[in-house]
Amino acid sequence: MVNNMTQHSPVPPPPGISGKRITSWVIVALVAIGVSLSYTLWTYNRIDAARAQSAHAWRSAVESLAERYRVAELGLAESVTNGVTSEVFSQQFQSAIDTFRTTSMVIEQVSAAEQMEELLGNSEFPAPVRQALPSGTQLQNELDEYNQLRQRERLLLNSLGGRTLDIFLNFPDSQPFHLARD
Repeated sequence: MVNNMTQHSPVPPPPGISGKRITSWVIVALVAIGVSLSYTLWTYNRIDAARAQSAHAWRSAVESLAERYRVAELGLAESVTNGVTSEVFSQQFQSAIDTFRTTSMVIEQVSAAEQMEELLGNSEFPAPVRQALPSGTQLQNELDEYNQLRQRERLLLNSLGGRTLDIFLNFPDSQPFHLARD
C-alpha cells in the first residue's frame, strides 16, 4: 500500500500579507522614526545653543538699558511731582521697572523691557524726559546683535524640527526688541 499523504503537493499558504512584507514595512517605519527623532533632537540642540547666545547678548545690553530706565524713572518722578504726569501712569512704569530689575530670567526681563519701552513711547510719558534718555550707539549695537541672534532662533523654530518641538515644548514667541522713539 502506498502512502497517499506523501504523494500530495504541499499546501499553499493562506492568502494575505506576507511576513516578509510586514517586516519590510516595520524596518522602514523604524528607520523613518529614527531619522525624524535624530533630526528633531539635532534641531533642539541648535535651538538651545541659539537661545544661549541670544541670552548672552541680552545680558550685555542690560546694563545700558538699566541706565536708560534709571534716567527715565528720575525724570518721570520729577514730572509726577510737578503734576505733569499722573500717579497711575507712574505706578505702571514703576511696576515694569521693578520687574525688569528683579528678574534674572531673560524672557521675563525682555518682556518687562518691552513694556518699559511701550510706556516710554506712550503719549503720557513726558517728551522732554524721553528726548533726554540715553540711547547711544553702544546700546543700539548690543540690541542689534541681540535681535540678529533672536532672528536666527526664530528661523530654527520655524524649521520642520522646530515646529515639531514646539508641539511638545511650546517655545515663547520671539519678536525683535526696539527702543521707543520720540
